Amino acid sequence: MTRYFQPLLWASFFVGTTLVCADEAAAPPVAPAAPVAPAPSVTPNFSLFKAPTLHLRIVADETINENSVLIEYDIRKKGELARAEMTVAGVHQTFIDRDKACYSYIDGSATGLILNPGVAGSQIAVAALMDMVVKGGKQIGTEKVEGEDCAIYEQEIGTTLKQTVWVSLAKGWPVKSVSTSITPDTKVVSVKLYKDIEVNPELADDLFKLPEDLTFAEPPAAAN
Repeated sequence: MTRYFQPLLWASFFVGTTLVCADEAAAPPVAPAAPVAPAPSVTPNFSLFKAPTLHLRIVADETINENSVLIEYDIRKKGELARAEMTVAGVHQTFIDRDKACYSYIDGSATGLILNPGVAGSQIAVAALMDMVVKGGKQIGTEKVEGEDCAIYEQEIGTTLKQTVWVSLAKGWPVKSVSTSITPDTKVVSVKLYKDIEVNPELADDLFKLPEDLTFAEPPAAAN
């Protein structure tokens, strides 16, 4: 390519021209843009929730509209047996799944309730469902949560439900989940942290026995 420059005064005096031609100076090479690093990949490992024995804690912040409550769970599972200890506002309640029922009692009470089976292990079942967010959603980034580098997956179901899960890049385990459900009258936001996960720990059978000094009964029927 050729560019034309206005002549310098001394050049026009000696050369006798009003226009000179010069080759354009070669432009310095432009460094190529740095390639965008792909998001770190992760192999989710939600099979831990099906391990023969399991122990984990869940810290849940549950918000309905503007009302929020903090719930802490300490959960142990051994085969078909499960024990969940739940603390809400200083009240400690225990749920034990055994013998095709769930037995629940509050510390200091003389009686307990017999509930439908599966209540004690229900939080494990809900956590295992986060696998559906990974499989059906999309990875939207990475973030460090609870000291773990995590891949973030998000899934929206219609206009009423959005679920997000943070999965440890190192272990493939869920570290955090957020579920947001919106209806015309209610907004429910559930934020959960999955802590101190132990896969296949030694769990004594006594953990799943019912206290001998308690009487358990069916809950009273709801009034019509």
